[in-house]
Amino acid sequence: MVIPWIMIAILVLLIVFGIIFAVLVKKNKGKHETDYYSFFVMGIIWLPFGLVIRLFDSDSYIGNMFIVLGLAYTIIGLVNRKKWKKQKITPEKKKLMWIAIIAGLVILALGVGVYLFQSGFFG
Repeated sequence: MVIPWIMIAILVLLIVFGIIFAVLVKKNKGKHETDYYSFFVMGIIWLPFGLVIRLFDSDSYIGNMFIVLGLAYTIIGLVNRKKWKKQKITPEKKKLMWIAIIAGLVILALGVGVYLFQSGFFG
């Protein structure tokens, strides 16, 4: 039997990173507060992402993973919404957010257009 060296290397790296993470968490214990608003936002993003993956590949376990994690993060964020921190949005951040949203929508529209063109939707 051939030993899957890449899998062993990945496992060793995960163990090393896990030990480093545990040491850092223990070192900084009590200095960090959980931002539940970020959990909520991440869940809201991952949920439709997983649904889109499932739409294009119905046998995809990755789509299922994103759906489950998206639901879990959304629920965790909503359950702890009283602990959400107030976000101070400066005009510069607001402008950058709008640019990012518009750029994302343009990329999405281009992607859908390319997909429809390649699938023969336009004739």
